[in-house]
Order: sequence, then structure tokens, then C-alpha cells
Amino acid sequence: MAAVWVKDESFRLGLPSFKILGASWAVYRALEKKLGHTMGNWNSLEELRGRAGRALPGGLIAATDGNHGRAVARVAAWLKVPARVLVPSGTSPSRREAIRVEGAELQVVEGDYDKTVAVAASLAGEDQWLIQDTAWPGYREVPRWVVEGYATIFLESGRQFREKREGDIDLVAVQIGVGSLAAAAVRHFKHPARENRPVLVGVEPEGADCAYQ
Repeated sequence: MAAVWVKDESFRLGLPSFKILGASWAVYRALEKKLGHTMGNWNSLEELRGRAGRALPGGLIAATDGNHGRAVARVAAWLKVPARVLVPSGTSPSRREAIRVEGAELQVVEGDYDKTVAVAASLAGEDQWLIQDTAWPGYREVPRWVVEGYATIFLESGRQFREKREGDIDLVAVQIGVGSLAAAAVRHFKHPARENRPVLVGVEPEGADCAYQ
């Protein structure tokens, strides 16, 4: 029987968005790369915090129009390191406040999202790491880790779908945004080892159809 299934990501680790999956994995991988073999030798979050604090005295920095920056701020709070989140001037007051509530320093950039990302990148350095879900030449590793983090959504969906014994998935509709979630969907559903490869449809609102344009 035909059916439509929706993956609800409205309460992921206490946040109203899937973005925490990408932010947390990207920060962890960045710490792993920085600390090397010593990264694996921790037994508690408190111990990980101590190592993160020494490796990240300047904390984390990110550009956002809302949910990604809030997620980065939440990870920084977990690790007890500073966070600076930059938002475009058009970001709604409620989104700005949600980021502040996470304990981050909020900086408003006069301009659009692309300009905000550029400013954030210019402020980042060895002691303050840029955790961005948008890639550009010379900055691809962290966005790739963000995409890896989002794989959790599709692994969970597949397991839940199999438990329902609903057969094969024919079509997957996924939001595009800056492209990270869509990239994770392509990696999962179009993997060469996968037998069933459903049709993928990227979805954008008419008022924010940047990928389409």
C-alpha cells in the first residue's frame, strides 16, 4: 500500500533541528585531528571538556541564519568553550535570542548569508575554529564532517522503515538549504553498494530557492 513517511527532526538532542548532528560530529572530528592519538583516551565528558579547553582557548565560531549557529553554540556549551555566532542583519529576533540563550556571543553582520560566512571565515584562526556547513575552495574538510554527521538521520530512517516492513523506498524528498543535508541524502541513497536507489527530489521554498537559481 502506498504511504508517505516523515522523519521528524523537531527535537534532536533538545534542539528543534537536525543541525546538532552535523555540528557535534564536525567539532569532534576537528578535536580528533588536533589532538591526534590522545583523543581516544577519554572516559567522561568532563575529561573531554578539559582537553577541548586546552585545544580551543578561543572556542568556536560559525555563521548562520539560525539553526546551525545555535547547534554550534550548544556544542561549545557542552565543552565549556566560548562560541561566537555571526548572523545576517535580516535574521529574525527570535532566532537571535535562541542563539544568545545557548551562551554564545552574537555578532550581526550588515549583509546577506554569504557575506556573513566570509566575515566569520576572516575571524577564525588557530585558537578559534570555524565550524561551517558551507564549503568553498580550501575549506572542505569541516563541511564534509557536517555531512557525515547528518548520515545518522538516514541510518535511523532505514532501520525504522525496515522495522515497519514496508518494502522499498521509491522517492525521497529532502530540503536543500546550503546543501549539506541533501549531500548526506545522496551519499546514503545513491551509494554504489545499495541495491535500492530511490529517486531523490531536492525541495526549496519559492522565497529561498538559491540552489534552483
